[in-house]
Amino acid sequence: MTSPHEAPTPGTREHFLQVTTLRRWGTIQEYVELCREQGYFTEAFYRKAAAHMERIHVRRMLRQVTNAQGWPTLANIVRSGPDGRPERVFMQEELFGPEEYRQVVAYHYGMARHHLFKAQTYREHAKTRYGLQLPLFDDDDGEMGEAPDDRTCVGQGFTSSVPT
Repeated sequence: MTSPHEAPTPGTREHFLQVTTLRRWGTIQEYVELCREQGYFTEAFYRKAAAHMERIHVRRMLRQVTNAQGWPTLANIVRSGPDGRPERVFMQEELFGPEEYRQVVAYHYGMARHHLFKAQTYREHAKTRYGLQLPLFDDDDGEMGEAPDDRTCVGQGFTSSVPT
């Protein structure tokens, strides 16, 4: 921890938090430029950035590989690596066994719970600050917009109607 009279080490979380106090809102590009202006990005950062961006790009592209119905054909799972340690891999769904399905379903279920918690928390903040009663689902006074007439789920080789 640095004293109030010392500048934080460039590229650290402490430095980033200090930089973010200079602006209350902005686009991501404006924040990037602010970080540049404040010396947040170091030579070490730029050395790591290229390899990191390659991984991000390939991960995004793998998530866009879909079948004819638009369903992703690859999912990210954990399995034992050659040395016995866990490693994350992308695997085609056609290679899934019960354990891979358990992992993928558990991941998406966890993310759904996480996003619902975030929505509920922001909803409570809006209610506390402004008295807003924001609905979370269509059946909450229908304020979330009209549901499409055809609620069809298209998945990997199947189609099923979701009741409205």
